[in-house]
Amino acid sequence: MKSRCFFVVGDKFHEFAEGKDVLTLHQLKALTCLPGHLLDTHNVLILGQGVQEDEVRCILRHYENSADSSARFEIADLRRVLDRAPSGVSHKRVPHNTLIGTPRRKSGDEFEIPFNIDERCELMGDHQTGQHVQGMILVEAFRQSFLAVTETFFPFGDEKTYFVINVMNTEFHNFLFPLPAHIEYRILEADSNGRRARYRTAMAAMQNGVQCATAEVSFTVYPARTIAQKEAELARMVTQTMLVSRQQALAAPVPRALADAESVA
Repeated sequence: MKSRCFFVVGDKFHEFAEGKDVLTLHQLKALTCLPGHLLDTHNVLILGQGVQEDEVRCILRHYENSADSSARFEIADLRRVLDRAPSGVSHKRVPHNTLIGTPRRKSGDEFEIPFNIDERCELMGDHQTGQHVQGMILVEAFRQSFLAVTETFFPFGDEKTYFVINVMNTEFHNFLFPLPAHIEYRILEADSNGRRARYRTAMAAMQNGVQCATAEVSFTVYPARTIAQKEAELARMVTQTMLVSRQQALAAPVPRALADAESVA
């Protein structure tokens, strides 16, 4: 039996799948339900982007309970959909809003983070334009990456932390398509003391050896209690200042020319 490789992507990337050896998740589910004699190839499935984790879990269960499916499909790579960074390090409560897998340390200050995009994520909730992954998804993946790397490898004390972005510069170089991709992460500068930790980092979204987008991010980590007090005070001050300004505007006398114009009207 001859073999053939297919990428598997989320249904929202159906435009990308057209005319290529790419299956949407809906198409894959239909294929796995066909009788074995209708397929004369051994199909190697490669995980792309946008695939819903829950749906893949169902396919994996079906595969494990069907000897016929194991002869027609090689699904080992689909198991990568289960590699999703924990919510505690991505700072996302809903699992499918986490866009990355578990960070892996390559050297002291260099890390690699896989993309693992679920099409149900908040940034794809409206619509999908064209065949590529939208730029704002890459920006959010960069943000989740510095959170995940810092929380995993450089935890700041034992208490809850608060991250403040100081600078985030992003450049887009090439389209990133819903195929396997990862983020290369490098710490450029680090300065930590008992009150806070500061980092300057560089990231690159990589696909097929090509840089699709890059970012340089500077951020500071504080104990949550410290920044929460400061934030609450600033919020109170801004609210009060704007209320006073609005009340002063309401109490100000109406200019004579404007009053005359209104009386004529």
